[in-house]
Amino acid sequence: MEQKQPAIAAPPVSAELSAGRNAYLKERIIRSVWFMAAAFGALSVFFILAFLVKDGLPIFATVTPGGEFLFGAVWNPTGALPAYGTLPLWVGTILVTIGAMVIAAPPWVLPVRLSLQNLPHPPV
Repeated sequence: MEQKQPAIAAPPVSAELSAGRNAYLKERIIRSVWFMAAAFGALSVFFILAFLVKDGLPIFATVTPGGEFLFGAVWNPTGALPAYGTLPLWVGTILVTIGAMVIAAPPWVLPVRLSLQNLPHPPV
C-alpha cells in the first residue's frame, strides 16, 4: 500500500511575483531619489563655482594673483583705491581653527585616555 504524502500548499505564484515587483519598484524609487539628490548637489556646486568665477575673474585684471592678492595685507574692496589682499583672511581662518581646536580638544583627552587604558594588552 502506498502512503500518500501530505499536500503542502504553496503560496500563489502571483503573490510572489507581486512581492518581487513591489520590492523592485521600491528599489527603483529609492535609487531615483538618491540620484536626484546627488545630481542636485553636484549642480548646486557647479553653479556656485560658475558664479564665483564669473564675478571674480574681472578682479584679476587689476590685481596680480600671486603677489598682491595672496600676500597683500589690506582687504578693502570698496575703498577709493580698492585693495584685495587676502592675507588677513588666511590668518583669521587659521586663528579661528586653532581657537576651535583649543576649545574642542581638551574635553576629549581624558575620555580617550581612559578608553585606551581599558583596552586589553596584546599577549607577549
